[in-house]
Amino acid sequence: MGISRDDFLNVCITVLKAGDTKSCANLADTTQNETDIFQVHPVEVSAFWMDKYEVTIEQYAICMQPGPSRYCQKITIAPGPKLSDDPKKPQVGVDWYDAMYFCNMRGGRLPTEVEWEYSAKGANNNIFPWGNTFIETNVAHLMERTP
Repeated sequence: MGISRDDFLNVCITVLKAGDTKSCANLADTTQNETDIFQVHPVEVSAFWMDKYEVTIEQYAICMQPGPSRYCQKITIAPGPKLSDDPKKPQVGVDWYDAMYFCNMRGGRLPTEVEWEYSAKGANNNIFPWGNTFIETNVAHLMERTP
């Protein structure tokens, strides 16, 4: 788990800050002071299942229907150029509690931090899910829906 400071800086400079080394160094310093992300260490991960695709607005709508116990809060999507109310698009704006309730309602659970990181990095501990080289087209669809 974790990421080396050098890999963090490489991702920041290449992906987030378009070559802004100073801002990335400042971000690394702040991150190092606030988290233990740079403490790379091995962990064992037991087998687990995780959904391959994001939860859609249509799927999440079931959770917002009143039931015998707590139900998920209604999510209002404010109009904006990068948000959609298309029922086939991913649901956004869900807090941790409602995400947990939604997973439980479906007979699942939220992943642990270890499972989440393993899913993002894969068995080879990649920087990106597809490998260690940034490929802009692999993240273009993510950037299109970022609010």
